[in-house]
Amino acid sequence: MGKRDAEQSVISRCSRSGDVIEPMLMPQWYVRCSELAQRANNLVQEKAIELIPDRQRAVWNSWMSGIDDWCVSRQLWWGHRIPVYRVSWDGGEIGDMWVAAESEQQAQLKAVGKLGSEDKALAANLQCTIIQDEDVLDTWFSSGLLPLTAFNQPSVLAPARDMNATNQPSLSSVLETGQDILFFWVARMAMLCTYFAKVPPFSTVLLHPMVRDAQGRKMSKSLGNIVDPMDIINGAELSQLQKTLQNGHMTEQELDKGMRELKKLYPNGFQSFGADALRFTLLV
Repeated sequence: MGKRDAEQSVISRCSRSGDVIEPMLMPQWYVRCSELAQRANNLVQEKAIELIPDRQRAVWNSWMSGIDDWCVSRQLWWGHRIPVYRVSWDGGEIGDMWVAAESEQQAQLKAVGKLGSEDKALAANLQCTIIQDEDVLDTWFSSGLLPLTAFNQPSVLAPARDMNATNQPSLSSVLETGQDILFFWVARMAMLCTYFAKVPPFSTVLLHPMVRDAQGRKMSKSLGNIVDPMDIINGAELSQLQKTLQNGHMTEQELDKGMRELKKLYPNGFQSFGADALRFTLLV
């Protein structure tokens, strides 16, 4: 008989409950992004939105030129519920219909408006049931609405309803953020704002670099390579750095990994460097 080696397999489990995670195919809501991305890309290429540093324009163009449809469905218990409703009528003679609307009443009116003349007459005598989808919007979609909620003023929006107008105002002047979320947040704000408000969300985007560790990795609590600026200013022993990590919200596995990483990177902790040294380091 030949030797048979056992093959290893990975069974995904929830980090909190320990339950087995089973993949399940579910219908999802998507946003068609081709037109939205083209508008936002034109704003940057025509300098209606200025990216600093300028080299990020190539990154922006790469993202926006090859964009796919955006899955905005999330099966979570928190977030903005997707404003789509399933409208159905008793009897089964009229098929169910999904519509996007601001309320159940508007959903019913829109659904009836899409029916033919015979179905409209039939629906008038039937009980109507309206159920909003339980999915919530992708966090980046909700975050992308920020300019609309913060700066949605008639005095700003009124002069620029025409996308072909020149010298369009923007809802704000300068956005300062990290270059790692140029597409995930900045581009989404540009796409949503130019669609709903017909104006750019900002005129200038200042993209700062990321503070990374000695291996070039982003600062992360799960990696244990985060640094509290106050520890650099005042100094801190290794035990204090580890205590800060223990006070965070990490799983046992993440904490163990983080503690080992801290001991490897900063075996003696930090000496006191003062505020000026920290400011100078961040500038350069």
